[in-house]
Amino acid sequence: MTNNNTAKIHDLRFPFTRLLLLHFTFSFLLVSCDTTEPRNNGVLTLTPLDASCTEVWIKVEANANLVGTELQLFRDNQPTGSYTLTGTDTTFYENNLTPSTDYTYKAEANGTISNSISVNTMETTSQNFSFESFEFGDGYSSSYFNDVWVFDENNIWAVGYISPSQTVDGVYVSNPNIIRWNGETWKLEQLSGTSSGIYGVWALDTNHIFFANGQMIEYKDHVYHEFAVSGDWQQGQGIHKLWGSGADNIWGVGPRGTIVHFNGNEWKKIEFDTDFDFTGITGDKTTGVSYSIANKPSITKIFQLNEDDTVQEIFNGDDYTWKFRFRNAVFLKGKLYLPTTFILTLVPGDENSLTKLEFVKSSYGVNSISGQEINEIYFFGPNGFFMHYNGVRFRYFPATTTTWISGGGHAGGGSAAWVNMTNNKAIITLIRR
Repeated sequence: MTNNNTAKIHDLRFPFTRLLLLHFTFSFLLVSCDTTEPRNNGVLTLTPLDASCTEVWIKVEANANLVGTELQLFRDNQPTGSYTLTGTDTTFYENNLTPSTDYTYKAEANGTISNSISVNTMETTSQNFSFESFEFGDGYSSSYFNDVWVFDENNIWAVGYISPSQTVDGVYVSNPNIIRWNGETWKLEQLSGTSSGIYGVWALDTNHIFFANGQMIEYKDHVYHEFAVSGDWQQGQGIHKLWGSGADNIWGVGPRGTIVHFNGNEWKKIEFDTDFDFTGITGDKTTGVSYSIANKPSITKIFQLNEDDTVQEIFNGDDYTWKFRFRNAVFLKGKLYLPTTFILTLVPGDENSLTKLEFVKSSYGVNSISGQEINEIYFFGPNGFFMHYNGVRFRYFPATTTTWISGGGHAGGGSAAWVNMTNNKAIITLIRR
């Protein structure tokens, strides 16, 4: 995608009040209005959609006869903005609110008064963490972790390659690739892998897990099944990272334009430009749409992967004065959170929405991100760098080493884990409150 104009970046490091109406265009039926009916008859209706710690989204529905009139919105009986209604279905957005607070909203247009609704902003989360690290490997042959999946503090799976081969409960495991935490100890899984290891992991639930090792390994009901995705595979291609919205919509991406998709019946390889390496993937579980980060030496782009197997470019880092480079992302409440030397947000499909949340106070930057809620986002970087966002505040945990190579992290069930490697050993750190 080419763009002769430099795109804009919004900076949210300083507070300000911003109200935004997102308008949806669709056809509507002209509905007659009986002026003898009382005003709160559904002509103007507010519905709460979502809230973060400092933001709210409210749906505004109006009959056709109100289109073109001025809408006045009230928060706690105080005016908070006036707008011209350009459609019968509108989303109202407000930020810079107070966490864990109940707000009351109503609206008025052309003498018609809406219903009154209550919206509660999310509370912030604790940032008092403890850390416990474990090392694996003999220190002679290279051992490393590439990825980790956290179900909860008592069920954590780390993947990569651990040397040497070992016997586990009477079963010889050649080239161990998976190790599991049960709340008390780590134990190798009885799966013989390869010295190339496993690159990525994604789970539907505790009994159904997928692993990317260039091709695919499926763990279901305590049985491992290794299989290859059919298609025209080029040298250097392979499945490295996974994401899915459910059992009938799972995506895998990797180097040299690797994209694969499972629709519930079969896996399919999707052809793509081999000049790009896909390094991360996330998505919207509600819509099933996935977003993947693609890099080549001079360009970073984001592609939208649709359930009909089409691929659409939605972001080009070279459209900005600062040539953004990032490796992965997480999708939360309609936005992509993008870690680099800045923490950025982007509403997919709207490049003008790119917003700078934070300048990362580390010379190493951030190369991995994980979160399931807007008030619980974890950021991981090289050399032991860790940062947490609780919905309002970024807290930094200074790097404790200069030798760790970060493999990324994952948060789930109120806990998080983070994998690294150093001196031929694989390292995993458990992050607890």
